[in-house]
Amino acid sequence: MHNPNFRFIFTYYRQQMSENTLVFKSSGKFLITAEYLILKGAKGLALPLKRGQTLTLRSNDLDLIHWESSVWGKTWFECKLKVMDLSVISTTDEEISNSLVKILRVVKDSNPEFLLKGVNALIDADFNLSWGLGSSSTLINNIAMWTSIDPYYLLEKTFGGSGYDIACASADGPLTYQLTEDGNIAMEVDFHPSFSNQIFFVYLGKKMNSRTGMSYFKEKAIYGEKEIEKVNSLTEDIIFCDTLKEFETLLNEHETLLSSILQIPTIKSSSFPDYPHTIKSMGAWGGDFVLVTGENQQQVTEYFKGKGLNTIIAYKDIVLS
Repeated sequence: MHNPNFRFIFTYYRQQMSENTLVFKSSGKFLITAEYLILKGAKGLALPLKRGQTLTLRSNDLDLIHWESSVWGKTWFECKLKVMDLSVISTTDEEISNSLVKILRVVKDSNPEFLLKGVNALIDADFNLSWGLGSSSTLINNIAMWTSIDPYYLLEKTFGGSGYDIACASADGPLTYQLTEDGNIAMEVDFHPSFSNQIFFVYLGKKMNSRTGMSYFKEKAIYGEKEIEKVNSLTEDIIFCDTLKEFETLLNEHETLLSSILQIPTIKSSSFPDYPHTIKSMGAWGGDFVLVTGENQQQVTEYFKGKGLNTIIAYKDIVLS
């Protein structure tokens, strides 16, 4: 059921509210360093977030799974499945229900005793799903906690990926994540920058498909062991840097390195060349959030709202630490 080679942080939130109700919560994520290279063994700095998804389960006597997905309490997907064979009774989106069935079948194959009774399942996100904060990873982690199977195994058999987002889903604070020959290693780190009030996250207004990004990386990226070692060094230096200036210098160096590897201009040079501070891509380049530094929130807000970007979140308001 569990792969013994997996090494992970697995502290989770589980609350039995009543005899028939369970609640699980998993955190979203930001990947600050390594990006695509995390799949090639580079060490990445990742930040679990205060925002995530909550899974609430209540038993029923109908021998079916009534699944409901919502954002801030507003339902956007709903389906009903037979408990016995997980066949779809009804759905508002066939593609999404098929994906859910795939996840639950992996669970059942791993744990045949799972789901002998009916259940009403509500998963609710407190972030916009287009933001790329980990809607898939928080779903996987919540289901893994519910069913007591390895979340990395469940991820591998469904969506795939490095697993750093799974580590963030159940972590209490910043961590490094690395794939090694011995398995995946997640280590919590003491990353609490004194200048965090000068760090912000800005949504670029479009969700980047991570699979599309990885396909581009596989076809176009130019890198070797030297570049991976450089990313590892930058990750360590960023964790222990003391000043905003040093932090910006290291982020700029990382951004320049990835730009060279991907053969893509940096987001700052292509879209915000007049911005006076650092702008760094996170995760798949070209979408989702960027990390931004600035003198203060007013400066950052005025500049990016002037560019038509209105989702600007301060470090302290979103990072779990």
